[in-house]
This record gives sequence, C-alpha cells and structure tokens, in this order.
Amino acid sequence: MGAPRVFVGMFSTLIVFAIASYFINGSFITTFFETIGAAILLQVGYFAVVLFMVWQAAETRHSFLESEQPTRTGLPSDDMSRPAVGFEQSPPIGS
Repeated sequence: MGAPRVFVGMFSTLIVFAIASYFINGSFITTFFETIGAAILLQVGYFAVVLFMVWQAAETRHSFLESEQPTRTGLPSDDMSRPAVGFEQSPPIGS
C-alpha cells in the first residue's frame, strides 16, 4: 500500500473518529485530545504491523537460505550434472 493511500485512510479514520467523539462528548477540547490519542494509536499500530511484516519476510528468507543450497544459477537443484532445459549443446557449425 502506497503512502498517499495510507495517509488518506488515516485522515479519513481520524475525521470520522473526531465527528463521533464530538457527538458523544459535546466538547471540542475533549474531542481534540481524544483524536490526538487516536492518531498516536494509529501510528503505533501501523509501525507494529510494518515491523512484523519485515520480521516475517526476513525469517522466510533466512529459512529458505538455510534449507536450500544455491547452484550456479542461484536456484535450488537436485542434479547439477544434467544441463538446464533449453540449453542443450548444439552441434558445431559446418558439420
């Protein structure tokens, strides 16, 4: 998800929260502080989710690298003695 979409979603959520908070409390000051608190909670939650996704990707990459031995092409292979498909040796020119 791109940054503009995140910002639009965050601001939309905060606007809806502020309107609901004002109708519940009837006070601009209370609504302001509650909306600031909600913005902080949104940022902490967003940071935690991004941190988790980075950690999960690193764990997946680490487990893949530990389980597979890289080959000449960088891809895992069971048999290094046979040529890759589509790369058979062609006969010499002129024969």
